[in-house]
Amino acid sequence: EKLRNICDGWLVQEDLRGLSIRFNRLAGTQRGNMQRTVDLYKKLSGSSSYRYRDESKIDLRIQELDQTGINDEAATLEKKLSELSEKIDATDDPRPKQAMEKVKVDLNPALNGALVDLKANKLSSAASNELAAYNAMWDLARLLAPKRDKEEVVRQAIRDIEKTIADQEKVKG
Repeated sequence: EKLRNICDGWLVQEDLRGLSIRFNRLAGTQRGNMQRTVDLYKKLSGSSSYRYRDESKIDLRIQELDQTGINDEAATLEKKLSELSEKIDATDDPRPKQAMEKVKVDLNPALNGALVDLKANKLSSAASNELAAYNAMWDLARLLAPKRDKEEVVRQAIRDIEKTIADQEKVKG
């Protein structure tokens, strides 16, 4: 019985680690899509003739499709996280419940907003929502990652802040 409990606990931690890795990868994909949205916005702002060419419609449609794929992958991860959250007692490990709250409050509204904005050709707002989704995914990846010592947490926080500052400078530009 004890061995079974240890094994179950280890499997849960592996599931959390796997979700952390997948949210981290999806955050990278979202970041790339956000950057392409910003680039498309710059193209549309810089050239009035580009706006009326078929190429702009194709580029916008590709952005929509890419965002739809990201939203679908996030929904798959949310489902797996929800199943895990129901299986784990929050007193044993609060991370899955905290992550579900983050998904509902931050991630889902940002993902849905990005897709709606892309369909409405509101690229500036879409990029803002994509940035919010990226940040939420990044937070989820960190939240679900295996626990680390305090020194490593501080080092990672510094790296995260530096990366976020760089990302915001790019979007602002």
